[in-house]
Amino acid sequence: MPETRWRVEVLRAGDWRGATTCLLTLDSRHVLVDTGSWHEDSLLAEALARRGLHPTDIDIVINTHFHIDHVMNNCLFAGSQSRQDKPYTESTSQEAHGVSAPGEFSSR
Repeated sequence: MPETRWRVEVLRAGDWRGATTCLLTLDSRHVLVDTGSWHEDSLLAEALARRGLHPTDIDIVINTHFHIDHVMNNCLFAGSQSRQDKPYTESTSQEAHGVSAPGEFSSR
């Protein structure tokens, strides 16, 4: 049986402001890992276009977790399947960010 290898490309390297966004490709299947922050939407679209891809070409979006620098451009991939570490709910978001009530932070 022939060996199957995914190609892994960094579309945007992370920095102090945001996560790394990676593209995984196998044949005509494309998986995006973490979509980045809101200010990176055009950079992400340009990186895909340089590879001859459009957001509609992405089959699956994987979010490693739900910090804003990992998920803010998920809306660009509305037609893609989505995979997360655990389902997003208001309570998991509040736990992750120490929010006890809207506009308040816990004293952890």
